[in-house]
Amino acid sequence: MDQFFLSFAVILGIVLLSLGAMKILKQPMIIGYILAGIVISFLFPGVFAESETFTQLSQVGITFLLFIIGTELNPSLIHKIGGKTVAVGVLQVIGSSILGFGIGLAFKFDIMTSLYIGTATALSSTIVILKLLGDKDDIDTTYGRLSIGTSVSQDISVMLFMSIVAAFTAMGDGDSLHVAGILILKILGIGIGLFIFSKYLLPYFTRKIAESQEFLLLFSIGRCFITSAIFQTLGFGMEIGALMGGITLSTSPYRFEIASRMKVLKDFFIVVYFVLLGSQISFDGNLNRPFIGAGLAAVIFFKPRITMWLMKLMGHVKKNNFLTGLTLIPMSEFSFILISMGISSGAIKDQNLLVMITIIGITSILISGYATAYNHILFKKLGKRQKYIPGSISRKSKETLGSPNDIVLFGFGKLGSSLYEHFQKKKYSFLIIDEHPAIINHLNTHEINCLYGDALDLEFLNDINVSGTKMVISTIRNVDANFAILSCLKEKKADLIVICIANHIHEAITLYEKGADYVIMPHYIGADHTSIMLEEFGLDLEKFLKNKSLQVENLRKKSNDLLLEELIKK
Repeated sequence: MDQFFLSFAVILGIVLLSLGAMKILKQPMIIGYILAGIVISFLFPGVFAESETFTQLSQVGITFLLFIIGTELNPSLIHKIGGKTVAVGVLQVIGSSILGFGIGLAFKFDIMTSLYIGTATALSSTIVILKLLGDKDDIDTTYGRLSIGTSVSQDISVMLFMSIVAAFTAMGDGDSLHVAGILILKILGIGIGLFIFSKYLLPYFTRKIAESQEFLLLFSIGRCFITSAIFQTLGFGMEIGALMGGITLSTSPYRFEIASRMKVLKDFFIVVYFVLLGSQISFDGNLNRPFIGAGLAAVIFFKPRITMWLMKLMGHVKKNNFLTGLTLIPMSEFSFILISMGISSGAIKDQNLLVMITIIGITSILISGYATAYNHILFKKLGKRQKYIPGSISRKSKETLGSPNDIVLFGFGKLGSSLYEHFQKKKYSFLIIDEHPAIINHLNTHEINCLYGDALDLEFLNDINVSGTKMVISTIRNVDANFAILSCLKEKKADLIVICIANHIHEAITLYEKGADYVIMPHYIGADHTSIMLEEFGLDLEKFLKNKSLQVENLRKKSNDLLLEELIKK
């Protein structure tokens, strides 16, 4: 026991140093965990082999992770993501899996192992993607929403794959029809049992249990382990049991509370898993280096191309196709878990495959960090070379681009839709430009003057005739897009009023220096409005309540914003 605590203290110390280095280098923490494992195995060889406890702790981490993910897979998730985005995610997994499957066969892996390789290389890390987009403040951009939605769709796909593989593993050997019949009975029995429990019994239990936060946490942990044990006993594997246990709680109103309270436990145990994973990496001669190179090529070059092609078929502009493809480069943490499951179940015979997949995954995450950080620069250099494949929407002719309009509005988002209502009241002539196909389809259906275009496409901007235009408003939060609008349109007409939007002070100052006449800063406008309210209402609750009722009534009238949210999902 003393040896275990000493080893654990050393491991935590090295992990903290590794995470500090990742913080300085602005890299995802998952790389720090794996690198810490590599360092530990180099400095203290055999430290993990001395105790089975570390392996068991890492297994607990995987179980918690899958359970929490299960709580997020409620039926409304598909609707929130949007049908087209789900289609892109599923088709991308299929296309990339076929490529990875072919690579596996080419390097003499058996069919089952090649299937695991294909699926592992097809997945992207939602956690890493969220961090990279958050660092750039791009989560709410079109490509940011598309990237997250596609990645979540991949997660759903891999869950189905894991369930199918677990089912076939449970069949084992013997008479195929007999085993298949037993398997079907097991699945039906479990499905009916879980449905009845989650539909009729679980709501009653959770209402009573939720009265105590500690009781709710213990109930959730117990449910996680009980369902894992049941599925393990039936031969499906504890990972699938944890996932199904979470899914049965996905419709519960307490799922967010459950997930948030279990997150700390999950984070701790999953750290042990990735450190242990890193400790297994060695750079000896047993590794198939050509396979690693081929896997990297599939993940870094071909997977983004498949995504870009699918996005084009869905009618998105090439900038969003390119940026989404780059963002989806990092290999998922599920890839490692999937290969681990294959090895533990005996489906994968080559123990070195996990090491090779981990090397491919780490490299892809490192490259994706820089690719996402400089994605707009890469688009300017490389994106223009893509052959444009139009979707269901075609641009209007240059004669239409030259039609006189008082105002040109870039971006029909929530702010843009409010401005549109003002244009109608004032009877201004206007042109709306947006890069989202569903929004343009909606505007065309309602015979609203619009164009499908990208503000970063200089050729497109140069085609716009602003000789009769008095004002250009950009509600696009991308500062590079606003720079492009200023450089192209302001240069054509010096007395053109240009209004832009910015997230940060330094961006606003730069936009003013580039020629913007007014820069909208939502946070400061909100603060100024609140200050005016405080000045006018003071500490009078009655005045605030009166204003509240007026604001609620006004918000309910703004059905356009709700419609836009539905359109963006499509």
